[in-house]
Amino acid sequence: MIMQNIQLAVDFIETHYNEKLLLETIAKNSFISPFHFHRIFQANTGLTPREYQEKIRLERGAHLLHVSDLPIGDISFEVGYENPETFTRRFKTKFGVSPEKFRKKKNISSLLEIKSHDPKRLKVVQMNTEFMGRLEMKNDVSVISVRHTGPFQKLNKSWKSFVQMIQKQKKLTKEDQFYGIVGSNPDVSQEEEMVFDLCYETKQTSFLEMTGVHSKKINQGSYAVFRYKGEFQYFDILYPYIYKTFLGSENIRLRDGILFEKYIQNPIFFSQKNCITDIYIPVE
Repeated sequence: MIMQNIQLAVDFIETHYNEKLLLETIAKNSFISPFHFHRIFQANTGLTPREYQEKIRLERGAHLLHVSDLPIGDISFEVGYENPETFTRRFKTKFGVSPEKFRKKKNISSLLEIKSHDPKRLKVVQMNTEFMGRLEMKNDVSVISVRHTGPFQKLNKSWKSFVQMIQKQKKLTKEDQFYGIVGSNPDVSQEEEMVFDLCYETKQTSFLEMTGVHSKKINQGSYAVFRYKGEFQYFDILYPYIYKTFLGSENIRLRDGILFEKYIQNPIFFSQKNCITDIYIPVE
């Protein structure tokens, strides 16, 4: 039970990371006694709540430096810092370089050139990716979720376990909807720190009795939606391709928020080459 409470605290910090958060507020939203909350959170995550919030702020800042041309001052305010100097100082402490040097080193165009050294792989992505337009999601989506922590190359094993767990309670059909919440950018985060939330749309509360499962919401809002048809092995090229080709040319301003994947045709019922994935990128 305590791990579910810790996950509630983690979710709350990840949702409100760019706000001023009081320990009492986080504890209240995770149903943990404020008196014990700090020690319990640190014992289970290895970080204090404030350190975890700082980690999320800096990683989101690094992501925006990586994929956008937003001024560094705007990014610092976007991720919760009151002045760019504080952001720059703490960013350099974590990443070892200033935001300016990080942006030059992690430029999305340069990374796409590096990753597309095999023109056949890039061509597969180009031929199978379509910009579907801007979508305004009017309602939150209620899901159950299990968190994968570590290299994204091991996601397949986590997905198999997640699907098997659900199948113990109900028979899945093609109408059942799965999502993936991309919590880390593999081009800016350490492999062992990367997080990805495996999600299944349901309001059935019995799933929450299972170890490691918690409820979550995919937030309403404005998104740029891209449809990719094909195998997941090309996702390492797909994301930089989308950011450079579409978001770099369209009159779209990125906003900070949750990036997620919606599996229209998933590997449970379709071969990977026939899978269809919609990618939702938060925009203003």
